[in-house]
Amino acid sequence: MTKPTRPRRILHVLYSARIAGAEEYVRMITAALDPAKFESTVCFMHTHDTMVDTMRNAGVPVRVIGMKNGLDLVRSLRFLSFVLREKFDLIHIHMPNVLAVTFSLMACKTVILHEHTIGAHAKRRKLLLPLLFKKIKKFVAVSHNTKNNLLRLQSIPERKLTVIHNGIEISRFQVSFDKEEFRRQHGISPNTFIIGFVARLEDEKGCDLLLTALAKVKEKINRDFHLLLFGQGSKEKEWKELTAELGLHENVTFMGVLPDITRYFNIFDLFVLPSRLEPFGLVILEAMACSVPSIAFEVGGIPEFLRHEQDGYLIPPFDTDIMADRIISLINSNILRNSLGTNARKRVEDFSIRKTVRQLESLYSELLEAKHN
Repeated sequence: MTKPTRPRRILHVLYSARIAGAEEYVRMITAALDPAKFESTVCFMHTHDTMVDTMRNAGVPVRVIGMKNGLDLVRSLRFLSFVLREKFDLIHIHMPNVLAVTFSLMACKTVILHEHTIGAHAKRRKLLLPLLFKKIKKFVAVSHNTKNNLLRLQSIPERKLTVIHNGIEISRFQVSFDKEEFRRQHGISPNTFIIGFVARLEDEKGCDLLLTALAKVKEKINRDFHLLLFGQGSKEKEWKELTAELGLHENVTFMGVLPDITRYFNIFDLFVLPSRLEPFGLVILEAMACSVPSIAFEVGGIPEFLRHEQDGYLIPPFDTDIMADRIISLINSNILRNSLGTNARKRVEDFSIRKTVRQLESLYSELLEAKHN
């Protein structure tokens, strides 16, 4: 009788436990990986934060190392002890911390490095990690744009690079939501056009560019519009001041970070992500899942899934005049907006988390099989 094969033990390593793109990605894939084949554990190198409890509540084993910064050698030795003791079959690193990479390679023969960023910081890493990178079995990029940046800046052999686009849990966005009650609670009239922005309030997310565009919109049309800004970050005070300077204080609400942000996408008439840098742009897929058209600058990995004039609009970086004109066109035409939204909802089916996870499972199996041959 053949002995049943045990699930392969996979460790996912993250630095932060905040709610952000890479952390949300790991939450989704650990929930969707086939438990008969793969057993997931998550390790956060930094301190306890929101995602720790989220993972634990989902039944995922979690370890928090407690590093104070990226070069905290003393506390990072806890990580080395942990991975040596646990003997994982594969370690999947979701951030390029030099200590995490070093100790993972010391403890495990099969290590993957997942590049969730634009890859623009690779020059700095090239000085720190050239020997370590040679020992990594595979690099995963979230977009072809990120892959090309890594090839150009990091000199990683192309055979070691693969692209696996991000995906989303589409069904999470099919929720009922009382839009009229939301409008009443926030003093937004029934006919006001609602624009959504969901991102960290940091310079690379470009909210100042969106505010500049909206000031131009306000000069050109009479219809009421309202921007709902979901997120927090170091630029919040500055952008609130800019909102007042541009005369938009009655048109903008800073919503902060709210639990279960997924349901709020259903109140948007339009979603705008004005990022200066964007490795992928997962949040646009979330808007698309709610049949909401999107506007974004043509940067990073966004053009790999958002089709210009089919699902929304790609704007030349960083043209706020064209952005304003595109916003106006959607404010003025329900037919155009509904057409783009319908296309977006169909398009997002190509970017489900199930498809992403099947690609990951195939990669894991390929590497683990090669390890034993």
